[in-house]
Amino acid sequence: IKEASSLDDARERLSLYRTMLYLNGITPFVLPFLTTHSVNAYSGINDRDHVSLREKLPEGMREGITSDTATVEAWEHELSLRLKVFEQSAELTSDIIRKASWMAKQWAALERKHTELKSVRYALETAPRIEHIGSSLLHIWVGLESFFPNVRSEVSFRLALLLAELCSSIKSAGEIYEVAKRSYTDRSNAAHGNLKHIGDAEWGEAWKLLCDCMLAVIQRNNLPDESGLISSLLRK
Repeated sequence: IKEASSLDDARERLSLYRTMLYLNGITPFVLPFLTTHSVNAYSGINDRDHVSLREKLPEGMREGITSDTATVEAWEHELSLRLKVFEQSAELTSDIIRKASWMAKQWAALERKHTELKSVRYALETAPRIEHIGSSLLHIWVGLESFFPNVRSEVSFRLALLLAELCSSIKSAGEIYEVAKRSYTDRSNAAHGNLKHIGDAEWGEAWKLLCDCMLAVIQRNNLPDESGLISSLLRK
């Protein structure tokens, strides 16, 4: 991330871009380390220090940085290789890379306007790394409930209704409503330690719901408040 001004800035830019890749169907992935140089740049750095060893490298690796011309630094980022992944993942194409870059800029602007959206993004990014399936599903719902933090009563019904209207521009409101109601029941079961009926399918449904809501916010280029969504619903 060449434009990053600091390590923290690089981590934040990385988080934005990775979550946008997830919204484009890329399966969750881990990044154990952050470094000042790419793997391609520092591969062979020790062998290039010595003429005899440099000549034994493949031709494409003989030219590049050495220990005399560069200092390679690395920092831990996610020191775990355990996370939830999907058997079916979108192929990482140049179109998806460009689209995710554009979406990352859009989302960053939305976060500056609606600070609660940062919690939404963090929930999507970190949930796959929580090994316990109930805790991970609850974490996804932290993100979903962050869209409407002022909902305090009739939570299941009101959240399902609001999420359905929020996503109505990209999916059937009725479908989203049913998914949200069902997934909120899973969330409640997980919160009370009842994991009997919570598996990968239920986790994946909650994950997809969160992705759909984030996509809807990007398409709207705004996060409508509760009253605005209810008004829109009543006008239909």
